[in-house]
Amino acid sequence: LTYLDMLHEYWMYEPDPDLIRELLPGTRSITNWFIRHQCPDGFLDQLPFWMAIDFPQGVKTFPRSDKDGRSSLVTLLFVHALRNAAELEDALGDAALAANYRTRADRAAAAVMAQCWNSKVGLLADTPEQTSYSQHANIFGILTDTIPISLQQAVMGKLLNVQALPDAALGSVTALVSLHYQFFLSRAMEKTGA
Repeated sequence: LTYLDMLHEYWMYEPDPDLIRELLPGTRSITNWFIRHQCPDGFLDQLPFWMAIDFPQGVKTFPRSDKDGRSSLVTLLFVHALRNAAELEDALGDAALAANYRTRADRAAAAVMAQCWNSKVGLLADTPEQTSYSQHANIFGILTDTIPISLQQAVMGKLLNVQALPDAALGSVTALVSLHYQFFLSRAMEKTGA
């Protein structure tokens, strides 16, 4: 998924459409692999490999997932990559494939919001069980507009004030971004005017 995002960023900043056209068929095999792991509800299921996303201090297992492997963060990374792949396909490839990617991304985003949004806490939970929270999932909730724009500033305010301490109301340690993931935090801050 990171490769799809990187290729999209390269396309945004470098006028090199021939290289993107050459690499675009390879992106399709990547998206198809992940699509095969998309559940009917839109989430990704348990992926068969170790996922190195970030290493938040004080959190043993990350990204967090439920017994079925559903993770709001992993699914939102999929949403982000699918939307980027759709833009590439629209510009240089197959418009029908782009439409399919957007439909799948929208279904996944809707599932995350419906099952992981905790209105009492005002954050996306890491899983549908809503027993753990992370800056990561909420950052990508903002970047993908899974969290409605009208709620994004309030969420960002909470993300910037959260502490990596056990919270009795949440029942877990809130996972904070490491240095690596502060890039995405900065992008979400920029998007919300923070």
